[in-house]
Amino acid sequence: MRELVRMNLALRAYTHSDLCAVLINPATGDPISLQTFARCFAREIKTAKIELDNIASGGFVKQLRRGNMTAFIWYSKTQWGWSERKGRPVQFELPALNTAADIVSAQAAISAAMSAGTLTPTEATEVSAVVELHRKAIETAEHEAFIEKIEEGMALDVEP
Repeated sequence: MRELVRMNLALRAYTHSDLCAVLINPATGDPISLQTFARCFAREIKTAKIELDNIASGGFVKQLRRGNMTAFIWYSKTQWGWSERKGRPVQFELPALNTAADIVSAQAAISAAMSAGTLTPTEATEVSAVVELHRKAIETAEHEAFIEKIEEGMALDVEP
């Protein structure tokens, strides 16, 4: 009985529920519950999983050795953390982004391109995010220059 359960689990021929329906408790004459199945056949369940994993990995290694690109890509994604590039390059000319006024012009150009259908709303949002990064960089540089001027003024006020 145990060998039959292990084989059916290893082959994935039947689900746990299917096997419970045909395994009869001799004391009650009723099918066993999932909890009883898990408790009484724990070793068979674990052994079947290991056997199934070995069968699958053996076949997978054969596919890799044969040069199956699908197998290689799957392995690369799951084991090496490789992922496909998201999105696509957007063909859109931005004005120079050197001042805060340039940021306003760039956002206006993005809105116009989206309205014209040149950019999708998602692309417009993504390009706007890049423009926002430029705005923050410009703002940071301007704050730094302002703070330097204040510090220079404070240094002049200090008497020796």
